[in-house]
Amino acid sequence: MSMRMRKLFARRFAGGKSCSWWCRLRAMGAAAQVRSSSSEKIQTLRRIHPVSVPDPGPSVLPSSPHEFGLFSTSFSPLLTTGHHHPEIDKMVRYGATSIDGAKSARARGSYLRVSFKNTRETAQAINGWKLERALTYLGNVLEHKEAIPMRRYAGGTGRTAQGKALGVSRARWPVKSAEILLGLLKNAEANADTKGLDTSNLIVKHIQVNQAPKQRRRTYRAHGRINPYMSNPSHIELILTEGAEVVKKGPENIERRLNSRQRGKEVRKAITAA
Repeated sequence: MSMRMRKLFARRFAGGKSCSWWCRLRAMGAAAQVRSSSSEKIQTLRRIHPVSVPDPGPSVLPSSPHEFGLFSTSFSPLLTTGHHHPEIDKMVRYGATSIDGAKSARARGSYLRVSFKNTRETAQAINGWKLERALTYLGNVLEHKEAIPMRRYAGGTGRTAQGKALGVSRARWPVKSAEILLGLLKNAEANADTKGLDTSNLIVKHIQVNQAPKQRRRTYRAHGRINPYMSNPSHIELILTEGAEVVKKGPENIERRLNSRQRGKEVRKAITAA
């Protein structure tokens, strides 16, 4: 580099001005260095594992950060059916660990965009019920024929006469929560059918709703203000098991213990009859 060019660079950097073409030149050199180092690593891996590592080709580095997926805003709920590889089953943990997996069917949903509070109340309403009754009940909730009792998260909830049958005065009809739970119940029922369980004798043995990470958005108000616009998604898991066989209780022959007066009366009655 000539003395004139060195003075030019020194003057530009000392004055705080940016040299765009010089920055581009340095970036190109850094990219070439990264490309060469990554190519060397891949070639080394190819020598060790000749089949597992493919040839990278000319385009090793992505042209933009979007190819890394760093700026991806797509979001999709995760629904799992309970039929996985054994190694994956070890990673998927349920809250109830004492239930035999061979005699139960499971289903879960993760990061579901549905109100946590309403979903929790809906889940607790059907906990321990038979599957047929739970499906009918949630279907009636969608048609506003039956209501969900609001026991824990009941702030601001209005009163309705449909809550009297459930022992409460405040109840709601959370349609979205009922639809989500209906889908999970049918999913678990299909899993039970695949396992060979008796679908007509299934009960909701375990159901749990956990809070997922809150999602933040914004809403624009008057005078240039911005307020948060949050959502509270949920993780839902449930387990269905076969109900125990109900054995009718047989007749009991209970002998009464008689006191002395009653025994004397029975003796006199026997003597008179003789």
